[in-house]
Amino acid sequence: MKFLKQISLLALAACMGLILVGCQPSDPDAPKVASLTSVAVTPNPVSLEIGGIQALTVTGTFSDKSTYVVNFGSTFDSSAPAVAKVDPNTGYVTALAAGNSTITAKHTESGLTATTTVTVAPLRVLSIAVSPATSALTAGATQALTVTATYNNATTGPVTADSTFISSDSSVATVSPAGIVTAVAVGTATITATHTASGKIGTAAVTVSVTSGSTGTCAAPNCTDFSAPGIGFGPFENQGGGTVELSSDPNDAANKVVKFVKKPGDGDYFGTPITGLAGPFVLTAADKSITLRVYSPAVGTNFLLKLEGGAGPATTEQDVATTVAGQWETLTFVMPDAGTYSAVVIFPNGRSSVTADTIMYVDELKFPVGSGGGGGASGNTGTCAAPNCTDFSAAGIGFGPFENQGGGTVELASDPNDAANDVVKFVKKPGDGDYFGTTITGLAGPATLTATDKTVTLRVYSPAVGTNFLFKLEGGPGGAVVEKDVATTVAGAWETLSFDLSGGADGTYATIVIFPHGRSTVSVETTMYIDELKFPAAGGGAPIVFASGYASNNRTVEGGEWGFYSGNFTNYSNTYTGGGFVDGAGAVPAADSYIYLVVATSAATTDGYMGIFTGAPGYTIAAPNAGVTLTGQSNLKIELGMGTEWFQQPTNKQLTVRLIGSQVYSNGSGGLCQILVEKPVTPTTDALTLYTIPLSSMTLAQACNGGGFTSGVTTLAEALAKPIGEIHVQAIFPQLNTTVQAGTEFPTGFTRGSVSFE
Repeated sequence: MKFLKQISLLALAACMGLILVGCQPSDPDAPKVASLTSVAVTPNPVSLEIGGIQALTVTGTFSDKSTYVVNFGSTFDSSAPAVAKVDPNTGYVTALAAGNSTITAKHTESGLTATTTVTVAPLRVLSIAVSPATSALTAGATQALTVTATYNNATTGPVTADSTFISSDSSVATVSPAGIVTAVAVGTATITATHTASGKIGTAAVTVSVTSGSTGTCAAPNCTDFSAPGIGFGPFENQGGGTVELSSDPNDAANKVVKFVKKPGDGDYFGTPITGLAGPFVLTAADKSITLRVYSPAVGTNFLLKLEGGAGPATTEQDVATTVAGQWETLTFVMPDAGTYSAVVIFPNGRSSVTADTIMYVDELKFPVGSGGGGGASGNTGTCAAPNCTDFSAAGIGFGPFENQGGGTVELASDPNDAANDVVKFVKKPGDGDYFGTTITGLAGPATLTATDKTVTLRVYSPAVGTNFLFKLEGGPGGAVVEKDVATTVAGAWETLSFDLSGGADGTYATIVIFPHGRSTVSVETTMYIDELKFPAAGGGAPIVFASGYASNNRTVEGGEWGFYSGNFTNYSNTYTGGGFVDGAGAVPAADSYIYLVVATSAATTDGYMGIFTGAPGYTIAAPNAGVTLTGQSNLKIELGMGTEWFQQPTNKQLTVRLIGSQVYSNGSGGLCQILVEKPVTPTTDALTLYTIPLSSMTLAQACNGGGFTSGVTTLAEALAKPIGEIHVQAIFPQLNTTVQAGTEFPTGFTRGSVSFE
């Protein structure tokens, strides 16, 4: 029967141009050919893992109930080729990603179709490996572990963040939740990593040795490894010829240490003071511990450490003996007395003599946090002075935290080491963004970078070494921005970070942004502090002459337009005399100055005012240009004088100096606005006198920001970063002379001379 069916199929194939079901032998006595009635795909359903392959079979059922594989002549298609792709001709399915797909098989000639469902399971972790598999560390050193998973499709991938870690002996080596191993003491430990989802386990071996005097954890200012320039020694009680010198570590030629050779004949108190350290050395009631790395040929070698130059001058000392021979160890000296000391003395093999040359070494002398650096105990160094430095204690300082989705905060708080000192406290929390930070508003003046100085310093306090602080300036010339990352080098102590902004354009920047722990998230709440933000020295820019003299054509020597104005007076006049203007008493002020004299036939109104304006070089009221842009100048220097009669009054003789931006802003409804900052000045004499006005002392009186105006100015610094078009001096009631002193005259006159920024 099978043979007959095959002959029949060959006959079917010979029926060219006829469909399968309609082709019959011409001989009426020949057997009838069965027709194809349906097709089915097996297996159905299909379950695969990613990377798995399954061959599909298409089986046809004929009208005589017989079946036959009809893959030949069938095509295949996948509803989700990204999950499971199928070869259209062979029916081989390859699993690519977790999910479901429907595979459709179509018999080409009959048009009959059938489907099967393919389910692709997610990747399975077959095993994990921890690298490095072995680590050799010295005490205090760290090593980051990486966990890599091998999946059921033979691929690999990192799963460190999805694993937990445990140390078999935390007295030898500890491991953090992130897989950071810290070597603690000599010995071996096994670190076990467990992949949380799969439960797969991997291990790494850690061997901790003390092969070097350097632990890699000694950082200034409260620790010295004796490699800094200027460190010195002054051996004493070395009658036998004992020596003290810098030398190579006996176990690590690249590491420099202090070598002591104590000889027979040397005194019981052979030793040396250590000079050139940062100092002072501060011991508090809460922390009086000092550590010193030592190397001795014998167990029980006594090291005596002494601090001198305390109050009084007080001293404090402590003895500690070695516990190992011929290798490095860390000795901890818990000093009996708190205080601040100026000198350090070390006595190796102290309080006893030797019968043979004895060689000993020391390294890494570490004091409590806050020692060294002359002010490391506080964020306040005592060197921060306005206008180019802020210690955040001035009124009006503000913050605008962002990317604090986890609830991170920024606020003024007490210094963790100095309750009397106010600092900025950051608390970055899990969930806060990589760029959690704040803008700093309300500073005394703009942030200015000059051609010769683009370094900004900031005092910082972080709980860990390597904490990245990102500092950024925005709104510079032409919208320029510049930023710099610097990492901390000490933990739990104040230090000064220097940000080299040499890539930034010269000029003033309107916005200051600080990102503590920048460019990364935190897994636990992290508290950090900053203090003393210092910019390049004030006055870093070259002097700018705004006006050096005035002519009768209402132009300054520099080409700026000048003039005068008043309001609500019944009568007023002003007299020009070539070299200067004449005041009410007939005195002529210095050349190239002018005076504005008010004369009234009746009393001045209670809202009267008068003023003098001077334009920037080349600036005219009708066609203003860009004005003058400050580039590091911090002071306005202006010559002012006052009419003698007015100055003789006991009160009412104040002038107001105003800087007005050159740009005119519109609110789109006919309203116009110019940025304005101002400062009251009370002349100290009626003579023409040069007054110096710190720009940081001025007040932002008009911002043109809001009500449809879009200057973008909200702070004094931002206002001073804009071009300055005019400088006004005004007298406004009641700061006017309202006493008649010469007939009907109200001699409320004043003079104006040179104007510059320095």
